[in-house]
Amino acid sequence: MARHLIIASHGGLAEGMLDTLRLILGDTGDARAWGLTPGHSASELVEELDREIAEHPDETYVLLADLYGASVFTSLCQLLVHPNVHLISGLNVALAIAALTEGGDDFADEWVELARNDVRHVTIRDLENDQNAPEDDF
Repeated sequence: MARHLIIASHGGLAEGMLDTLRLILGDTGDARAWGLTPGHSASELVEELDREIAEHPDETYVLLADLYGASVFTSLCQLLVHPNVHLISGLNVALAIAALTEGGDDFADEWVELARNDVRHVTIRDLENDQNAPEDDF
């Protein structure tokens, strides 16, 4: 079953994320970026995706949004009426990489856990005590 990744954000974050993913992974398949810009609305994206998703009910659509509860996210929530749509907020690089490289049936929950583990407050003591930190730097 095909999986489509759509990264949606305010401004240029989504396009920047896709650029970052291409730098790290190379091929990102048909992953797409969409950014909300002045003079446009997230409903434009929703209308476009709604038609596409309805035409491909056997394909999975993963929507990554930048911010829970904000306009892009709340607009994308309308697409959850389709059983083949998964919406995840809190976009970060670890989450996006997982969305492109990981599989499985419960993939979304696993990706969220990976993304959570990537968010940390780091101090110099943490790095000094981290056995995986590069030795030359500390």
